[in-house]
Amino acid sequence: MSLRSLCPSFLYPLLQKGRALPDLIRFARYKKRYTPNPKGIVMISPSRRELSGNFAFIAQELQDSEFTLTLLCEGDGKSRDQQLKILAQNGIVLLDDHTPWIYPLTFAKTTKVVQVWHSTGAFKRMGFARMGRRGSTKPHSLTHRNYTHVIVSAKSVVPAFCEAFGLTEDKIYPIGVPRTDLFFDAETIQQMTEAFYQEYPRLQGKKLVLFAPTFRGDTRGDAHYPKEWFDPAAFLDALPEDYVLGLKLHPFIEEKMPIPAGYEHRIVDFSHLREINPLLFVTHTLITDYSSVIFEYALLNKPIVFYLPDLAQYDRDRSFFYDFETYVYGARCHEKSELPAAVLNPQEGLQNRDLFMERFLGSCDGASTRRFVDGILRGKPL
Repeated sequence: MSLRSLCPSFLYPLLQKGRALPDLIRFARYKKRYTPNPKGIVMISPSRRELSGNFAFIAQELQDSEFTLTLLCEGDGKSRDQQLKILAQNGIVLLDDHTPWIYPLTFAKTTKVVQVWHSTGAFKRMGFARMGRRGSTKPHSLTHRNYTHVIVSAKSVVPAFCEAFGLTEDKIYPIGVPRTDLFFDAETIQQMTEAFYQEYPRLQGKKLVLFAPTFRGDTRGDAHYPKEWFDPAAFLDALPEDYVLGLKLHPFIEEKMPIPAGYEHRIVDFSHLREINPLLFVTHTLITDYSSVIFEYALLNKPIVFYLPDLAQYDRDRSFFYDFETYVYGARCHEKSELPAAVLNPQEGLQNRDLFMERFLGSCDGASTRRFVDGILRGKPL
């Protein structure tokens, strides 16, 4: 039994601070030594090795601006002491994921700690919204508590993020999600599409079905997807020859899905790609489940199939912010044998898409990054 499980909830913040005591002492020393630069930005990502996602769009908008930018990411070689010094020197901290070592820190009152969450919309329960379920956050945990700003994709999802992060509504800003700006940039989409077919010329003229489920398991360490749930060979055998299959497993899943012998010409594994959005532009039909890719993909008005072999179990273990039926704007399958027919009849269920768009993407209009830089970073009226 872990110390965490034995610790009363009201004492858990003290346990967190106790574990982080060396960091707290070093950070306090640096806070006394430095005044945070209000134009200095630190981007922190525990899962990225380079600028991508929301960070990439924000960095692009900041080019030739008054801001300086430092990236702290996985494998950057910086020690914790170096990271803490950088945090004390800069007045803006941007996060894009759950970042445990940040939460016990007490920043200067002028420092902005901004969560630009890596996914769009409000889908699976997370953080404090998972209370009482396996792997949930402790009620009095410091997790997420020191954010000063959180950006979200629509006004209607503000309550969900308040619950998830344990914050009041005045800290949640429905200004849209920077990475969705790409979906309103026809010229860049065309360039990315051409670049894709230059790299994968054998897919030109084919109908790409992208299989992109989220992971199963509680953490990155046990993330997986059951192989028996999907049979690539049987799936393609039931489709015309001009259909090809793309595989895009969640970045947490290390074990690849095997490509059956003889199907190499019709299957491409894209799981090594950190970002999925460029793939969506060349996708004919998306097959997914509880992945937040459904939000960005909705902006393209293309067919989607929800493959839900474990819906009841997933709902019990993880649950959703809203009834799952409100998310579904495409065909639904519970057995792998149903997938080919759903792909060949792509219009089923799409009547709910407009309501879905209004509810979850109401602030995504191609100008989210500019609003973020001007409103959150520069402090102009939103």
